[in-house]
Amino acid sequence: MIQSPSSADLSAVWGTSINNIWVLGKHGVVFHYDGDTWSVPVYGISESLNCIDGLTANSVWIGGSDSDEVKIYHLNDSQWVQIETGFTGSLESLWITEPDSVWLTGKEIGTAGGLIQHYDGTRWTQIETELRTVFGAWGSSNHTIFFVG
Repeated sequence: MIQSPSSADLSAVWGTSINNIWVLGKHGVVFHYDGDTWSVPVYGISESLNCIDGLTANSVWIGGSDSDEVKIYHLNDSQWVQIETGFTGSLESLWITEPDSVWLTGKEIGTAGGLIQHYDGTRWTQIETELRTVFGAWGSSNHTIFFVG
């Protein structure tokens, strides 16, 4: 067992191997484990983070929401970039299928339905759903996707 890097409330974990593990949590807490030590590679994020997914060690997506605004960040090689969403509500999951294909789910404020959005590297597209809150997404491709809510 690997010792936790902090006593902070941690909420999500993702990795590609024992030498590349990411852990995140409340108040913008992000830790990276390289197989030997934990580091804090992200500064300046204050949102509570609860979702993480990625494709490779150098392509990681994290997200969360505070003050009802959904925030997404992308690690592209060694640079963290905020991806504007324009959504208000709660973020429940991220699912990455390709470098420019990101799915997010949750609950949008001011609507009776859940939130399903797809990012194509340029813009977000809303997918209509009858689910009140969408808690997760998974599939075998961008054309075969399962949502749970």
